[in-house]
Amino acid sequence: MAPQRRLFPQSRLNEVQLKALAQATSDIIFVTDRRGHIKAFHPSFSPAAGSGWEHFRGDGWRNAIHPDDRGKISADLLNESVSLSADLRICVANSTDWRWFRLRLVPLSGSGGAVREWVGSLTDIHEGVQAREARELLLGELRHRTKNLMTIIEALAKSSRRGREPVVDEFLDRFLGRLHALGVAGDMVLAGGRKFIEMNAMIRATLAPFMDEENNRILIDGPALQLCEHTGGGMALAVHELATNAIKYGALSVPDGKVFPNWSARPDDEGEAVAFEWRESGGPVPTVPEKSGFGMRVITAAPLREKSGKVAIEYRPEGLYCRISFVKAAAA
Repeated sequence: MAPQRRLFPQSRLNEVQLKALAQATSDIIFVTDRRGHIKAFHPSFSPAAGSGWEHFRGDGWRNAIHPDDRGKISADLLNESVSLSADLRICVANSTDWRWFRLRLVPLSGSGGAVREWVGSLTDIHEGVQAREARELLLGELRHRTKNLMTIIEALAKSSRRGREPVVDEFLDRFLGRLHALGVAGDMVLAGGRKFIEMNAMIRATLAPFMDEENNRILIDGPALQLCEHTGGGMALAVHELATNAIKYGALSVPDGKVFPNWSARPDDEGEAVAFEWRESGGPVPTVPEKSGFGMRVITAAPLREKSGKVAIEYRPEGLYCRISFVKAAAA
């Protein structure tokens, strides 16, 4: 294997090189000694000019980091002589607000291999962090409201029952059970901080409200498969839409109809080729809709975040058939 070219020369960066770095990026560029003390900022050409950063020479920049974030860049980490990256809250001079930055530090070694200095950059990520926090807050509020709505529906259903009739009690138990399963499936999609969604668990949670007690009308089959949050959520919405259509117009609308959701995954040059199939049988003969509705848009959008995402829907005499395929990127 050919040796990799070094990003920085072994010699100390001079002012001309620092100017070139600063002009090539909107980041704040600086150089520290081996202990992390800033010794070169050059506010005359850096974006730091006039922002208060010029006061952070030496070890002053450490004091500007939020106390809860200072441990991310400790003396012990600097002694490890490897590139560092951390998201930090920093309070710039002449300001009272904490602002999010992404700090990167790259070591420069001397002739003996020991770190002589560090080249650092600070990227302003404040707006991105705020947008992510706002999204998480919105999803949390949506989950809370959805759970409250489920609770209200359950209370209304129970309070509407008059007397104790076995038929009514049986219907109520089945209805509330499916309502609870529907809430669990929705919560799986909306859960914040979930980076991956397991395909089997997602399919079963999504279809639980549509299954009968014998569990012999929806036959699920497929291997273990991890999907990213966005694709897993999109697939859950698509499967829910297919099941809703089946219970209204398709195989699940009649006693003898069945649905066969299954999926497969095989190695691909760019990752894994995933194919999900939804096949119905024993129900009414499906008809081609005159126009595409919202449900169809939900289904066709499911694989769009992945490579080679495709959706095929066929209105076969034996029942509706849907195939969703995409290439899942290899894990980093």
